Amino acid sequence: MKVITSTTEGLKDYVDGLTEAITREELHKLLLDYDLINHKGLAQMPSEEDFHEFRRGLLSERRGEFAGMEWLGKYGDIITPWLLYNIELQAQRFGVPWGAAFLRLKELKLLKQREDHTYYLVL
Repeated sequence: MKVITSTTEGLKDYVDGLTEAITREELHKLLLDYDLINHKGLAQMPSEEDFHEFRRGLLSERRGEFAGMEWLGKYGDIITPWLLYNIELQAQRFGVPWGAAFLRLKELKLLKQREDHTYYLVL
């Protein structure tokens, strides 16, 4: 997992990295960087054969065109990382960077780690 500081822009960095990941290896590296925050995304990693389908659907979504329910079912946790978005909501609510919200939620024990070290929100 990447080091998170008070100035980290986690969701923006993730979304930018997702768009820039033009190979399966780049996508895999991105998902590994965020696996403790978005472990479900790593579980949906497309196979080598399915990567082009994933990429085609992602680009379709980026153009504002729905890629379809089947595609969303296969890759939804990659493109909509629930925890990253929820931390972003808290960051926007308090007018702070994503990283500051992440660290504050941890400090308040509202963001905890499971035994496998993945994070979850206590709300």
